[in-house]
Amino acid sequence: MISLLCPTRGRPKEFDRMVQSFYSCTVHQAIEVVCMTDLKDPYLTKYNRNLMSIEVDQIGVGSVEMWNRLASLATGEYLMMVNDDNIMNTYGWDEVFMAQKPNDDIFVAWPNGQGAQCVNPIISRRLFKALDYFIPRGFNWWYADTALHSLGAYMGRLVYMPNVTVLSTEHKEQVKGDIRVNQDISRFHEWKKIERKRDAERVWALMS
Repeated sequence: MISLLCPTRGRPKEFDRMVQSFYSCTVHQAIEVVCMTDLKDPYLTKYNRNLMSIEVDQIGVGSVEMWNRLASLATGEYLMMVNDDNIMNTYGWDEVFMAQKPNDDIFVAWPNGQGAQCVNPIISRRLFKALDYFIPRGFNWWYADTALHSLGAYMGRLVYMPNVTVLSTEHKEQVKGDIRVNQDISRFHEWKKIERKRDAERVWALMS
């Protein structure tokens, strides 16, 4: 089973569209939708509760801890970061994913999206347990998926799926002068210098 990890607020139509696109394009794997909603969201009653496997109160929205929280609640063997504006656009994408991933389930995979960037990373539950995170802690938003991609590259375990396309109708762009972007850049360089090697060694020990 593949768990889609999706924070959402104020966009029930987009959320429904995202979920339905994955359901309609997934052939063999079961799909679980694990979402985080804000209970103060004025559009909360507009969400289709039947599409949500788990509903979670708002915790730390705007930081990567929401992704880690969702990953901890998910039950799938594979965990995928999605946003409510995403649209899965490739029928049978799950077959492509299962065929390309390594058998030992140590990898960072991602589909073709925003200029082939790793904006929708997928990892296994095995890797999640080894790392004790889905996304390295301490980021606000912008460099969280970049860090996960960097870890996969360092371990030599990247799986890019250029023929699997995920569309995005909106983008969280870097805003010039936004202090949070600068914080994420500093955090990324700190993480690469100190923590990335440690985390990779923890995973390599699991593989030996």
